[in-house]
Amino acid sequence: MQELSAIIDRQLAFHAGKNICNPTQLATMQFTPEMQQLIADRHMITPVLADRLINYMVENVLKQFYRVNQYFSFPGRAVDELRKLYVRLLEEIRTEEAAVVSPKHYMRLRSWLCQWNPFAERLYSVAPAEITHVVCAEYQAKLQLSVLQLSPEQVTGPLLDIGCGEQALLVHYLRSVGIQAVGIDRMAAASAVSLRYDWLAFPYGASQWGTIVSHLGFSNHFYHHHLREDGDFKRYAGKYMEILAALKPGGRFHYAPGLPVIERYLNTQDFQVETFTTGHQDFTATVITKLR
Repeated sequence: MQELSAIIDRQLAFHAGKNICNPTQLATMQFTPEMQQLIADRHMITPVLADRLINYMVENVLKQFYRVNQYFSFPGRAVDELRKLYVRLLEEIRTEEAAVVSPKHYMRLRSWLCQWNPFAERLYSVAPAEITHVVCAEYQAKLQLSVLQLSPEQVTGPLLDIGCGEQALLVHYLRSVGIQAVGIDRMAAASAVSLRYDWLAFPYGASQWGTIVSHLGFSNHFYHHHLREDGDFKRYAGKYMEILAALKPGGRFHYAPGLPVIERYLNTQDFQVETFTTGHQDFTATVITKLR
């Protein structure tokens, strides 16, 4: 499996940066020679191995798309459809040649992407054949705390980091100084410190968290959906209120950027809103305290 995973990794790297929505680029996308050899040796792929390969491909293809554009969103049904796409791919390579299979596969992959993220076609169909990944990196824990107006001494546990990143740097740091903390992220490796969850699907609970934080995560995407013509801002607004309800009385939600679009409507008897400048124009941080 390790050798096969490496072949898949190299196949993904071969197409990294290629714009699948650009018709010219789409026509050139194909399997690498070693992937073609794997397809030629298809009799080696047992049903058990096929299932593991499909899971590996789905997980890493999603990561590739997230690295291209962090605002791509793939709910559970989309992931199920992607899995079916790769099941179909493995079925086809049992009976057809790689040169026949590859163009059909990449056309289906493009259609799947545009079905679940219609803005991709509008944005990328006229974009260059090669696109630059948008930087979406984890910042050092102390920088995140500075932006979020939070110090370890102020934290009331337990703490939840929404969009903690693959490495969960902030969570690891807080746990190292004795704070009960956990993170969620759609790209996180499941572990004792982080859970792989889409923040729109995570069960936050009621009056459960002493502190919730999100640095360039939930509120950034909320604002993006607010600005988009086809944005899912209503769902984000509902989830925002669910997050506030998940705070214990006296608990705080620290996030950046700020969300004046919804903060102004919070009931002042239930919530205290504090806004802070961060040294960058039009970029603020917000601390919401649940009063009761």
